[in-house]
Amino acid sequence: MPSRPAVRHEVIATGLNLRESADLAAPVIRRLKQGGRLVYVERTGHTGTDSASARSWITWGNATTSPSVGCILVRQRDAIQGHVGLFVSRTPTRVRLLADRAPS
Repeated sequence: MPSRPAVRHEVIATGLNLRESADLAAPVIRRLKQGGRLVYVERTGHTGTDSASARSWITWGNATTSPSVGCILVRQRDAIQGHVGLFVSRTPTRVRLLADRAPS
């Protein structure tokens, strides 16, 4: 697999828990503060869509009506645009995602 250049990310939330694994029950190994920076250094073995379009995730993976924490969820805004995030929880009227800010 060809290596990609380092990708840098900045924490925009008030704080962010870095966990041992992709599970909300996993131990927190570090708490990152707002403005903290992360550098992407390694792939986890799952290939994405190689597209900046949120809607490109619609056909990726397997569809489910019962997502678990960490599932990729795509919200459709109109016929072309959407927003993608990781499923966190749901109530009868709302779905909570971990996602980048929606474009203005």
